[in-house]
Amino acid sequence: MRSFVLVSFAALLFSATLGVQSMPTGTEDLDDCAPTISVQARELLKAPVFWTGKSGRKGAKQVADILQKDTSIVGTQGGFTIFDALKDAGVSTTETAKWKPETDWRAVCGAFAQYAKPTDKKAHLVYGPEYDKTKNIWSDDEWPALEKNSAVTEVLTYKMKPDGKTWTEKGEIKASKKGSPIHSANSSPHVSDEE
Repeated sequence: MRSFVLVSFAALLFSATLGVQSMPTGTEDLDDCAPTISVQARELLKAPVFWTGKSGRKGAKQVADILQKDTSIVGTQGGFTIFDALKDAGVSTTETAKWKPETDWRAVCGAFAQYAKPTDKKAHLVYGPEYDKTKNIWSDDEWPALEKNSAVTEVLTYKMKPDGKTWTEKGEIKASKKGSPIHSANSSPHVSDEE
């Protein structure tokens, strides 16, 4: 079941970016998903918001959830996280709880970054000072996909503060070629964000 959901979600993202209204799977007819694809296509126009790391016991996702609603940052279209995409695609949290970080989450998060087409051509990253330096979905999967995604020309970064509710803007990393402030053993060298 997990493989079907992952393949369906990735196909949904791909179809939405191409404007396809239905897609064959070889196993069942998905004509009923056309309305979902239309919704997904509209959602992909929003600013994608990524997160990684934490500060103490507070995760960067908490800050990303706040930032994605701030239209002065993400624009009038609003922000959109991978969890928003999964919810809109009808993937339950019960199903995602069974996913493996090393395969399932990497595939879905990479597809989310690869197929984002934000209206303002900007993506956003919220990161905490503590993160997994051996394997990290942001640095190993999402960032490389965003670097190749021509529909995203800028990636703006925000370092979360210890309160778990606010952030410090750290600047743009794609157009400026500064590179990601987050790295793992499998990714490009770390670019310091120290001031």
